[in-house]
Amino acid sequence: MVFLASLSCGTRLLEIAICIFVAIMSIALWMEMSFVGPDMPELFKGWAIGFVDTTQADMFSIAGIMGSVVMPHNLYLHTAAVQSKAHHIKNDPEVIEKAVKFCSIEPIMPIMVSFFVNMAVVSIAAESVYGSDDASAVGLTDFCTYFQNLKGGCLLWAIALLAAGQSGAITTTYTGQYVMDGFLQLRLPLWIRSIMTRLVAIVPSLIISIMYPQHLNKMVNIVNALLGLFLPFALTPLIRYNCSESIMGEGNASKGWEKGILYLFAMAVWAVNATTLSMKGGGFFGEITPDMEWSLQKFLLVLLQVAIQLWYAWWNLSTLFGSVGGTKQSIGDAQFAYGQSEGPGEDEALSAVPAEEAVMT
Repeated sequence: MVFLASLSCGTRLLEIAICIFVAIMSIALWMEMSFVGPDMPELFKGWAIGFVDTTQADMFSIAGIMGSVVMPHNLYLHTAAVQSKAHHIKNDPEVIEKAVKFCSIEPIMPIMVSFFVNMAVVSIAAESVYGSDDASAVGLTDFCTYFQNLKGGCLLWAIALLAAGQSGAITTTYTGQYVMDGFLQLRLPLWIRSIMTRLVAIVPSLIISIMYPQHLNKMVNIVNALLGLFLPFALTPLIRYNCSESIMGEGNASKGWEKGILYLFAMAVWAVNATTLSMKGGGFFGEITPDMEWSLQKFLLVLLQVAIQLWYAWWNLSTLFGSVGGTKQSIGDAQFAYGQSEGPGEDEALSAVPAEEAVMT
């Protein structure tokens, strides 16, 4: 409700609130990391390499990290955030080129902040949780119990979670609007949309948490891994469109080494997810079928697995390398959701989104 009320006061208040949330979360986690005292040489080793001493059992965690860090909805959100500013831009090639340049630079700082925030979380977990008997079952609900001996450790963790949750709620509200406006052509006032999305998200979560209080951490991990599996459906089309001159216009599409890196990244995301689906330790079919005796049930599961893998590969490859239909749209002709939605200040609110991405990633 406070978030909705802030929209009537203009964009600046919303930007300040989001920056405060990000700052609180970042400071709390960095303070906690300093209290834990990570092994700095090992930290920089993992920082440089990415994954150290990985095994098959780590595939599920890798997929979960990929899904939780590169959330699919964030890709739509930032794209929509950039487009929402189009009606403020003069339809002139030089002005548009400068606007695109600044919009490309804009996310750098939030991404850098999010990198160090995630580094703090991983460092705390590595020093406090890794190596314990039930390390694989540790999650948000009991993470702070591993550094209760630190003065204010759990309090800092609670503050960081609260700040991240509030910023994440703002982000998902805007994402929901763009998905409904762009795909479903639904035009709803922001206050109705906010209440709807909160109810749809919170009510099932409350029911499940009451029914299965001992399995919440596992369910969070499964959701993160599923986000990783869904990531190509958001990422691959964006990469294909970004590299297509029929969509971006002549001279604006990515090409050469830039296109190669984007395509390589899309293929890597698909490969990691495909491996996770079938490999033992990935948390999906690989955990079930290898230990089963041959029977009709196993045959059907294997058949389902093969069908999913073939369809998953076909969709990614055909989307990435297939033809692209459509024509490019000029800035002057663009119509965006916030220009048509109801509610005070909604058409300006997305200028704060790049700061939110630091929280969600």
